[in-house]
Amino acid sequence: MRLICNCSNLKTKIATIPLWLIPFCFLFLQTAAQNNDYANPNVIRYEDYNYNPNIKTVLLEGATGQLTDAAIELNTNQQLLLRFDHLYADVVDYSYTIIHCDANWQPSQISESQYLQGFSTDKILRYQFATTTLVPYVHYELLFPNDIIKPIISGNYLLRVFKTDTPEINVLTKRFIVFSQLAGIQANIHAGTFADTRFTHHEIDFELNTQQLNLLNPYNDLQVVLLQNGGWLQRIYGLKPRFVNGNKLDYNYDGEYCFAGGNEFRTFDTRSIRFLSERIKQITQADDKTFIVNLHNDIRTSSQRYAFVNDINGQYLIKHQEGRNSDVDADYVWVNFKLKMPQEETEGNMYLYGALTNWRTDTTSLMNYNADDMSYEKSLLLKQGYYNYQYAYISSGSYPDVTVTEGSHYETDNSYTLLIYYRNPNTRYDAIVGYKKLNSIKK
Repeated sequence: MRLICNCSNLKTKIATIPLWLIPFCFLFLQTAAQNNDYANPNVIRYEDYNYNPNIKTVLLEGATGQLTDAAIELNTNQQLLLRFDHLYADVVDYSYTIIHCDANWQPSQISESQYLQGFSTDKILRYQFATTTLVPYVHYELLFPNDIIKPIISGNYLLRVFKTDTPEINVLTKRFIVFSQLAGIQANIHAGTFADTRFTHHEIDFELNTQQLNLLNPYNDLQVVLLQNGGWLQRIYGLKPRFVNGNKLDYNYDGEYCFAGGNEFRTFDTRSIRFLSERIKQITQADDKTFIVNLHNDIRTSSQRYAFVNDINGQYLIKHQEGRNSDVDADYVWVNFKLKMPQEETEGNMYLYGALTNWRTDTTSLMNYNADDMSYEKSLLLKQGYYNYQYAYISSGSYPDVTVTEGSHYETDNSYTLLIYYRNPNTRYDAIVGYKKLNSIKK
């Protein structure tokens, strides 16, 4: 899949069950009927994916703190922390492995011994039971790389978690990257070059220094990928340098490739359910006492002027304000979303979009249209915390477009990730030789 906004003409190429558990059973059956792969957890998806609907709140971040990228530098002491919950009252034995992938997120044609040091699999031993929550769950954690499993080359990696006694059954997969900083990167973000994109788009210009790589053919040996807000659907790739001057590669295009700036993310706060925060309209309880949070109605903002919101670029932060340990003190609550707007006339669907839905557009994020109320609606069971989200529309044959509901502004603050892949002619894998994270500047 290739997502490129050609800003010169604005054409886009794209590539006895507890009450709280009943909706999950329905969702699982509905999804399985529509998607055979979902019903078959033996099929590995090389993307962020939960194969079991009772696996929730899967986070893979830098071990140094929350809201950090799932990225570590090769041959350092840096580690990643995986956290997830199983909505179940008993412990399940889980194990994990990692798989090296190429730049297009397909398995690399190399053996495990060429990218792994130690064993190929290991058990996840750290777990805790939820304390006083209404929804029972077990919280699991994994810190890696470690003495058991350690990557020895850079590149794209897929973390795969499975049940220890049935290793062929997938539980979850998460993407992460291991990089070596061999290419020097100088980059900046500015508003779109052309008049028709100057107030709506972000353009990323950059220059590479490849002195440490000794490239034979810089036009073919390197692959460059740009990500917006860490989502792999929002990416640009396939860029070639405009000019090559020795070890200097120039990628300063004049507006041909850029991202729609979009808008700041919508937010809500469920860190406490003792009071109504700014975006919460009502808090009630179901028959089983599980909390239900009704958000204030959202409206389409695509025609409104830009307004600053201090967001976290589509991510979420787990936090229980009255608890000591949010990992096991935070409860799960039903959150009801409602977008008040006429139904789109073009054939397509509206989705709840952001890290809270794994940046995916499938049945777990698909919104239903209520014609009587003229609104798109969705309910999700979410762990207490602070969340960002947007609404994305997909018409027939296209990819997620948030500008339909959110609008697009050059003032919007987004995070961008620049990845440089290099395939040495003597190897059979794509190494990551450059990594840079930057934010757009507010005007």
